[in-house]
Amino acid sequence: MKKLLGLLGSIGMVVTTAATVVACGDEPNQNFDLKVAPTGTHSIDVKASLVDKYKSITVLETNKNGEPLSSDEKLLDVKFVPKQTTMTRDGSQPAPAKITVMAKEKTGKTFFRLKGIDASPKSKGEKVWFGQVFSINIEKTNIRGVRVIAYNSDTQVNIEARINAAISSKINGQKIVLNRDYTIEGLSRIVKRGTVTVKAKPDSKIIEGSFTFDVVTDTRPSIAKIVIPTTYDGEGQAGIRAKIQAEIAKVAPTATFNTDYVIAGLLSTVVGGKVTVTAKVESGKLKDSFAFEIIERKWLTDAAIPTIEIAEPKASVETKIQQAIEKLIAGAQKGVDYTISRLNEIAMPGSTITISAIVGSTKLKTPSAITLEVGKANISIIKKPTIAAGSDLDTHKETILTEIQKLPGCAEIVKNDLTFAGATHAGSRITVTPSTASGVAKLTGTISIVVEKADITKSLTSTTQGVSMQGIKDWFTDNEIKRIAGCSQITQNDLVFEGSTGAGGIITVTPSATGAAKLTGTMTITVARVDITGTAMPTIAAGTPIDDAKSAILRTIQAIRGCSEITTDDIDLAGTTRAGATITVTPSTTSGASKLTGSITITVAKAAIGAIPKPVIQPGSDIEAHKTTILNTIKGLPGCDQIQMGDLTFAGQTHAGATITVTPSTTSGTSKLTGTISIIVEKANINGVIAPTIIPGVSVDDVKQTILEKIRNLPGCSTITKTDLTVTGDVGGKINAGTELTITPSTASGASKLEGSITARVGRASISDVIVPTIPAGTTDQNAKNIILSEIQQKSGCSAISGGDITVTGEALAGETLRVTVSNAGTPKLTGTITVIVDKINIENIAPPTIVAGTNPQDHKATILTRIQAIPGGTAISTADFEVIGTTDPGSSIIVRPTSVGSAKLAGKMTININKADINAINKPTILAGSSINGHKTTILNRIKELVGCGSITADDFELIGTVNPGSSIIVRPTSAGGAKLTGTFTIIVRRADISPAVIPTIAVGSNFGTAKTSILGAIQLLTGCGSITADDLDIAGSTAAGSTITVKPSATGSTKLTGNIVIPFSKTSIAGISTIIAAAGTHFELVKTNILTHIQTLTGLSTITADDLDITGTSNAGATITVNPSARGTSKMTDSFTITVARASIAGVTPSSITVGTTPGTYMTGVWNLIKNLPGCSQITMADLVFDGSSATAGNQVTVNPSTTGAAKLIGTITIQVVA
Repeated sequence: MKKLLGLLGSIGMVVTTAATVVACGDEPNQNFDLKVAPTGTHSIDVKASLVDKYKSITVLETNKNGEPLSSDEKLLDVKFVPKQTTMTRDGSQPAPAKITVMAKEKTGKTFFRLKGIDASPKSKGEKVWFGQVFSINIEKTNIRGVRVIAYNSDTQVNIEARINAAISSKINGQKIVLNRDYTIEGLSRIVKRGTVTVKAKPDSKIIEGSFTFDVVTDTRPSIAKIVIPTTYDGEGQAGIRAKIQAEIAKVAPTATFNTDYVIAGLLSTVVGGKVTVTAKVESGKLKDSFAFEIIERKWLTDAAIPTIEIAEPKASVETKIQQAIEKLIAGAQKGVDYTISRLNEIAMPGSTITISAIVGSTKLKTPSAITLEVGKANISIIKKPTIAAGSDLDTHKETILTEIQKLPGCAEIVKNDLTFAGATHAGSRITVTPSTASGVAKLTGTISIVVEKADITKSLTSTTQGVSMQGIKDWFTDNEIKRIAGCSQITQNDLVFEGSTGAGGIITVTPSATGAAKLTGTMTITVARVDITGTAMPTIAAGTPIDDAKSAILRTIQAIRGCSEITTDDIDLAGTTRAGATITVTPSTTSGASKLTGSITITVAKAAIGAIPKPVIQPGSDIEAHKTTILNTIKGLPGCDQIQMGDLTFAGQTHAGATITVTPSTTSGTSKLTGTISIIVEKANINGVIAPTIIPGVSVDDVKQTILEKIRNLPGCSTITKTDLTVTGDVGGKINAGTELTITPSTASGASKLEGSITARVGRASISDVIVPTIPAGTTDQNAKNIILSEIQQKSGCSAISGGDITVTGEALAGETLRVTVSNAGTPKLTGTITVIVDKINIENIAPPTIVAGTNPQDHKATILTRIQAIPGGTAISTADFEVIGTTDPGSSIIVRPTSVGSAKLAGKMTININKADINAINKPTILAGSSINGHKTTILNRIKELVGCGSITADDFELIGTVNPGSSIIVRPTSAGGAKLTGTFTIIVRRADISPAVIPTIAVGSNFGTAKTSILGAIQLLTGCGSITADDLDIAGSTAAGSTITVKPSATGSTKLTGNIVIPFSKTSIAGISTIIAAAGTHFELVKTNILTHIQTLTGLSTITADDLDITGTSNAGATITVNPSARGTSKMTDSFTITVARASIAGVTPSSITVGTTPGTYMTGVWNLIKNLPGCSQITMADLVFDGSSATAGNQVTVNPSTTGAAKLIGTITIQVVA
């Protein structure tokens, strides 16, 4: 076996002792025979020397040749567990790598092998096989030889458990079950001496075979009552083992550690806790077990005491220290286990605080002390603001100062205590340090804030091509970059420009090596492509070679700015140079599309036919002969010899003056030819036509029809129409009497057909039947003549009559007549006479004057006359021609109308309304809340009467609407009766009421807040005019608690009615007179605090206080004193303080074991002391607090335990202990 284990070590594997290992020979693949039961697990330790040179290791089940098996063939689940560290009570322990084999239910022999990646630098990274091929037999385990020790003092259950554990240990801890895997014979419920047989069941998949053992009489002494003297954690493992051995030797002198008993809970480094000593089952010298506690003490220096802050209150510091030491070791107390020295009421900057362990402490080791230093305030821990590039530095200074002032003890820090360096340029650094003048005495640390980089990410499109790269740089750094906040200092050295400035080029702008600390992002400038659309191209003549055409086009494009580098490769031409053809110019897809855009279409010039020699065509000649002549002429043009008759379209006839046009035909000619040939047929002469006499007043169309019938008799004029003629000498299309008409070819159509002219004569017209309407009075002679003339010109044939053709006699005064006759000049045109009547003046059309209320109506008659006489034709009007009727009261009216004398000259009537009085013009009175509204109406009436013409106004002419409540509105407006005299409306706002003078009734401290609000509202409602005020008009905040205040002010709705405010203070409540509070010893201190708080909350006005309002110090140890003061927060509500003495603990209920005769006093005194210390609130009790009376030297004696003089303040009662043999 030793040889076999040596072989396993040589290949790097160690198997657990549960495995059966058999060498299989010296074949090349060395195999080792392992064994495991079905469904069992086997663990194999792997030496580092085998696996350290590989990584990503896996284990695969194989056949005997090392070839992997399929899933159906596998008998195992096998895996590799890398080496790791495990934690034990003695600290971390390294654990080797393992192979874990988990057998399936089938039996048989199988193999496994390792595979991993070579970890050396030369590795190809592929998994390779390494190590040996291992074999393993899956078969049942024979339980023959299993050893079990049993005594007749055992129970059946214990012995059965021991049997199961013994079998399980043989099969590597695999679970087996009684009556499933094995049976027990000879073991009864009452255990007796005899032989017990254990047999594996035939159908068990895990075990086989059998074994026996004997149940023997148990004569071993018990160690259950052994007591170990008080033990502390510093005594050392060996010393404590010696204590245990010494006590066991008293029971079993020859018993030894590990042979007869084991110790659990005793580590190599002794710590506090429970230690259990248990007799081994197989020991024939001992039985049972006992336990004892190791009292743990801690070094004070191990306490993790939080930082003591500047200006931290003494109570807070003491709490921090107590909590840290309590966390180190539970139950440690100030004054019992440690002291605090050099601690002021607050922790002063730079001061030191000393914490020392008290000699004799059961919690802390001595000597041990801690010195705490209170340092300067560290400004580096503040919340640093984010500073954006280009932001306002002064704003950030204020923010940083505010954050520093939040530090404990730093509320008074000012900007002079700080030194700020830096600016908010992108990427720059701003540092804040204590100023040397004043800050270094209070502060420490440095605040360093890096200004955020500026993001230049943006896309710009430049519409300019061909600018130099330096020009782009200058433009960008002088303009675009400075538009970004915080970038005013950025220079070209901070940027990298790359790309082309030509058409379609891309320029990227990124931070340079120096700019990367200031900037981020990329700005892209796209140089615009050149759009060639619309570019004027040279004319391409028909037949021009295509290459010559392309060269001409390229030269034109290269002349565009930014296109000087464009080549023929950048453009494509499609089409030919045939007459009328089209050539399309586009950017080439290979290179031009990234530089150019758009397209150009060039049409090759067509042949122009418009300039050929034209033949003379006489009216009525043959058109076909002329077509042949014209075609032959076109064929003579360059490039047109192929033109056929089908390429031409002929339109027109040989009528006099007609036009024959020749154009390219739409079927084939328009693609080859351009232009039009127009040939005009010769005109006909009308000079010889004789016109008849024309009747005055006929239409021009009638004249044309008469002459047209004569002209159509001329050769070649059968198609002449009236539109071909123009008649001159008419007026507005009418033929005037006595005029001479001339008929000529019309310019629109006739001039192209006819030439020459015809003259015709028109007779006179009578004006006697002309009716002229009434002439407005005051019309001037010329205007009157024009009116009459206009009526004459309306007569048929008289549109050309002028003023010189008539004579008008008389003046156009109101009511007069005029006579119209024919003048000498008009005699050839007119005959007869006309009488015309002049109209009256309508005084309704006169603008009425403004008449002030209260004036004499007759005083305004002269003003009205002046306005009438100012009307044309009214100069002869006098005051006798009209009268004024009515009064000038406000809102009334007067009437102006013709008298019987003036009725022949005047018409209509004029109504002049007297203005109403506007009451808005008065001086508005002030109205106080609650005052008499009737008194204000009298005041307003008197002020209205002061207005001009309002002396007769009464109170019935206006009304006041509203109330005199505070802030309300009173509207003053005319009544229905006064609406004819008055106008206007105004509003007077009643003054708000001041609530400050309100007499508030006494409100008791702690009284109901709703009742208090009702009392306050009632007091305000007693103020003048405030009876309608409601709770919604008030904002009442605060409470009736002790030390608080109630503030009363107008609410949002009440602010329109009320002003002022009221503050009602409440006195503090004294807690000195609180009833006695009993605190039982050992009560959890938080429960004591809660009890105290509950009692204080019953005092007047203190029902809402919380634990934060109280400063409760002390402990709940027996006889201790608890002091209750208002906290810093609670001093606004409470005064005074009180103390509570914790109740003494009764030791009467302690029942120690009897004292065996001869037991040393130190032994039983320590035992009793420990029992007392276990009482609630008695952990601080010392031996000095107890008095032991009596002797343990004689059986039957009694030892009594009473509180000592010092213990009487903490303890009551007596303990009596019997001394026994």
